[in-house]
Amino acid sequence: MKQLQLTDGKILLRPAEMKDAKEMFAAVRESMAEVGAWMPWCHANYSLGEGKNWIKTCKKGRKDGTIYDFAITDARDGTILGDCGLNDIRKSDKTANLGYWVRTTARSREFAPPRRYCWPISASKNSS
Repeated sequence: MKQLQLTDGKILLRPAEMKDAKEMFAAVRESMAEVGAWMPWCHANYSLGEGKNWIKTCKKGRKDGTIYDFAITDARDGTILGDCGLNDIRKSDKTANLGYWVRTTARSREFAPPRRYCWPISASKNSS
């Protein structure tokens, strides 16, 4: 399966890999106060094991079409900046949950106006 990546040269969206787990964990831990206020999975006892399990879940979800999750990274040096994606995809209802978070130390960075990150998405008429 070809790995999907989206970039504008400043940020790169790509599926997280197990090698990202420690850096993703550090990003979550540093962002606990801000992210934890909105994301129930981001709690005081969040563990590296939970992060690894999420990466495994996302890999399986990509294969079965239920999760399309991406690490948000700096395209120049690969630093993990956060995460975004579609999950809880229900083809029967044609619904999904869209979520994202950006690590605290990356929130002040000037990437580009938000409209710059709107990539066209299309679906086949035959998709279920």
